[in-house]
Amino acid sequence: DDGRALELEKAHREYSEACAQLDTSKARIKTLETERKELQERIEDLSQQLKGETAERDRLANQFETLYSDTFDKMEAELVRNNQTIVELQQALASFEEGAGTTAPRKTATFDAALSTSSLASDK
Repeated sequence: DDGRALELEKAHREYSEACAQLDTSKARIKTLETERKELQERIEDLSQQLKGETAERDRLANQFETLYSDTFDKMEAELVRNNQTIVELQQALASFEEGAGTTAPRKTATFDAALSTSSLASDK
């Protein structure tokens, strides 16, 4: 019966080792589940943060587009007004020169040349 007792003792040791490994595995599974839950919460937090940042980016892009468009429209309108003013000044100068009976070359030739090469003249 000593052989039987040794076998029983060996089986008991193996069983105890298997139970210890099972307990270790269960503890590791719990740890992994906790880590998974924490990571899932972190993913959710980052997802919400990303949604907020995306919304903010879109809001800023729209704000920039509106500002850019408004500024461009104002600059375009100012350019049109400036061109009209230049035309009116040229007409007034020509009228004045005609009224004064000037036959000498116009003093505005340099101005006219500069105007014809400027960006202002291209929008007339």
